[in-house]
Amino acid sequence: MITEHVNRIPVHLDGKTIYDIVLEDSFDALAKEISALGTEKKKICIIADSNVADLYLDEVTKILSGCCREVTSYVFPAGEENKNLKTVQGAYEHLILNHYDRKDLLVALGGGVTGDLCGFVAATDNTVVPGGLRNRRKDRCRL
Repeated sequence: MITEHVNRIPVHLDGKTIYDIVLEDSFDALAKEISALGTEKKKICIIADSNVADLYLDEVTKILSGCCREVTSYVFPAGEENKNLKTVQGAYEHLILNHYDRKDLLVALGGGVTGDLCGFVAATDNTVVPGGLRNRRKDRCRL
């Protein structure tokens, strides 16, 4: 029986660890994990649906504000029906209006539709590229 709590799962590519998946039951380690990415001069955009935003956005914004230059958020209406190009366009507009570039981060606060949307935006927008919790070119993380 395994009694040790394992909260870090390394993801490998070509035999090298490219990032870790970090599992926690609170946001207590979030500032440390994000800061380890060298985010102090970067901006972070939190993408969340309206349900998750109501529960966690203020707390996560406060935590991330101490780790970077600026935090903004893009909140879209909850529901599978909002996984569409109109919502993606809204995210693009938010990033453009807030002057995000390829060195900045996207954070998906939530899962399911939010993770899919954030990953798609990161993969298709000129300012950001997808990935997992890692240094730029491929910054996106799911909370």
